[in-house]
Amino acid sequence: MTNLGGGYYTPKIIAEFLTKWALFGKRGQLVLEPSCGDGVFLETAAIEKISIGDSLDSVSKQLHAIELVPKEWGKAKSRLNKLGVKTNYIYKGDFFNQIYKQFWRNGNGTGEGIFDVVIGNPPFLSSINFPTRQRDKAMKLMISKGFKPNKRMNIWAPFLVIASHLLNKKGRLAMVIPAELFQLSYAEEIRKFISNYFERVTIVTFRKLVFSSIQQEVILLMAERCSDKGNGIRVVDFENANCLNGYDHNEILNLKVKPLDHSQDKWTQYFLDSEEIDLLKKVKRNKRLNFADELISVENGITTGCNKFFMLNKERGEKWGLNGNLVDMVSRSAHLRGLTFNNNDFHINRDSGYNVFMFKPTNNVAPTLDRKSNEYIQSGEHNKYHKGYKCRVRKKWYEVPSYWVPDAFALGMVYRYPKLILNETRAACTDTIYRVRFINGHSGRNISAAFMNSLTFAFSEITGRSYGGGVLTFLASEIEKLPIPVKNSELLDFYLIDELLRENKIDEILNITDPILLIEGLGIRADEVAKLRSIWKKLRDRRLNKRRLFPN
Repeated sequence: MTNLGGGYYTPKIIAEFLTKWALFGKRGQLVLEPSCGDGVFLETAAIEKISIGDSLDSVSKQLHAIELVPKEWGKAKSRLNKLGVKTNYIYKGDFFNQIYKQFWRNGNGTGEGIFDVVIGNPPFLSSINFPTRQRDKAMKLMISKGFKPNKRMNIWAPFLVIASHLLNKKGRLAMVIPAELFQLSYAEEIRKFISNYFERVTIVTFRKLVFSSIQQEVILLMAERCSDKGNGIRVVDFENANCLNGYDHNEILNLKVKPLDHSQDKWTQYFLDSEEIDLLKKVKRNKRLNFADELISVENGITTGCNKFFMLNKERGEKWGLNGNLVDMVSRSAHLRGLTFNNNDFHINRDSGYNVFMFKPTNNVAPTLDRKSNEYIQSGEHNKYHKGYKCRVRKKWYEVPSYWVPDAFALGMVYRYPKLILNETRAACTDTIYRVRFINGHSGRNISAAFMNSLTFAFSEITGRSYGGGVLTFLASEIEKLPIPVKNSELLDFYLIDELLRENKIDEILNITDPILLIEGLGIRADEVAKLRSIWKKLRDRRLNKRRLFPN
């Protein structure tokens, strides 16, 4: 992988595994490495080609690669030279510009059909941080292929898409890709492209991190444009990269494939077997089932711009004499223990020394504020807090906009399970938590209680996204997509569920809610409900297994 702040060297064991699969013992194949870095993929490809009977002269003509960083380009050439392979086709420069010059203008003007194999580990780098000229060319090429790239797109995506278009109709692609392919919104177009462009896709995942130093979970993407042994997708899950050592690639051929979803839906579902996927699709079509956007509106919490200044605990508020200019707040999801957040919960947080107040001056004109508030504002200016971006763009830097008290709170970051917490206080929340309004006349207590069920939990693991540390995160729009079975929710004992939740007795809660909401409310069979709970735990446990790799 190119070292541009998003580059990390690929372990040789991974390069060997992917290259061996991509070449699959066939001689004479033309290979492209779009971002060759120090040349580990080129070296393994050359060694593999020589072992299956390609001559040194033919290998020199069959290996094509491009590298932007001169030092890395030199390392790649040196690796091949040591093997006796000439490097006339190892180019120094920008992949997107070089591809256009060397290949895009050939033949039908698309560059398609040139290569048999594409291998590599493209940069994992936000397109905003990629060199402007290269980024602009990449985005133009993406647009020419019908994509709508945006600033959130990571630069590995255009590397994958443009390189894929250089494959012939029987070509294979083998790349190291961030696991965000499975779940991030900006990767929706990429998932749909892969499912439409390739007939069979194999994804290798790891339960332990390959690049532990950057806390980046990766997958190995192995895609075939043409398959005569079953179209679809399969996921192979290994403990760590060492499990690839000596792996027989023929074993992959014997693994069953699942039908590829040609929508832009997230691919976390493919960690499940076909029966589990079919069950999720079936229950999602249940006409009695509600979805969150029919019941709630979810918005970001308050962005103060400088929590160090605006958020205070009881002691600091009293020290500055700001009591008349403080409003109640929740600043961390761990401070929401139950199904409801009440005044007693707030007092416990306050007395525990947590930052439960936000500075909110009562008057809009600073000169007429009380002396204590003016002194506090001046202390913030002394510490240059007013020069932070969010503060300096305000008309008055010390006035936090968009303050309102929500009906409920939703968690943006989840460890064990999500929840919707009824707000029975006058507290608002910071942007670590989402603010919720109940809509269309629905009961807040009923919806909060109904949220706690195996169906919603299972879909939360697929709808949210998990990073290397095992945390499940949601956008506000993703929470609004969750299914929530509210039929019969009035029969639930809200306060009993609240009590059990505070004791972390989640299985006891599900034993109460699932029969009422899923079996009686939706008409789902008991064995299917059991499978829904199993799906949730399967995906949750896989996610949490990565949490131990990171410090808290």
